[in-house]
Amino acid sequence: MSVIWSLLAGFLYLELVIIAILLLPILKPKMWRSFFRSRFMGAIANQSNIILYIFIAILAIFFCDSIREFNKYSHRTNNPENVFTDSNKFREDQNKLFRAQRNFYITGFALFSLFIIKRLTSLISQLAVMKCEVEATVRQAQNISKQHMKSLEVADQGGDTPAPSAPVEEESEERKSKLTLENERLKKDLSALKKQTESTNREYDRLTEEFAKLQNKYDQLASKEELGRDR
Repeated sequence: MSVIWSLLAGFLYLELVIIAILLLPILKPKMWRSFFRSRFMGAIANQSNIILYIFIAILAIFFCDSIREFNKYSHRTNNPENVFTDSNKFREDQNKLFRAQRNFYITGFALFSLFIIKRLTSLISQLAVMKCEVEATVRQAQNISKQHMKSLEVADQGGDTPAPSAPVEEESEERKSKLTLENERLKKDLSALKKQTESTNREYDRLTEEFAKLQNKYDQLASKEELGRDR
């Protein structure tokens, strides 16, 4: 294996290690989000698109070259005349065909793994944001519920006061009406927050399912790569 293809194989192994680390259940999405928002990753993120396009272009060039070599030597080895005319040349073409197939799998998996890493990082960031929104919504709903209970207690206490005078009674009635309006507003806010929480949970479930699908695809690719190595 030449130096270039050794580097590409090493890059593929590095991608597989990164994917495995991203899929570790121990590392939570919040931890990844804080890591992605660190100064180090922030400095890299400014040039991330350019670096990504450069790697994609390099891998695409080598991928096309491996396809060309694969087609070239597959036609030669499939020609039965080469077996009888020059056996040494035939064996040499077989070796080159094997290398072309190996290079094809290396560049193909490396190129595909690059898109998987990009998608995984995006999904993990979205999951972290969704979890933060869900927690904030739950806390807000709890605060509204507490305010609602306090307002009900105040209204009940106001109804138990003995024989107030006319101005005090009018003030109490006005206070009750305000509390009633406030309770209705809080109920509406609570129902709106519940709907928002349900939609957020649905979106979170959808992202989790998509994350699981990507993990299954990665497992299938890993199994195919092991089969290719065995061959």
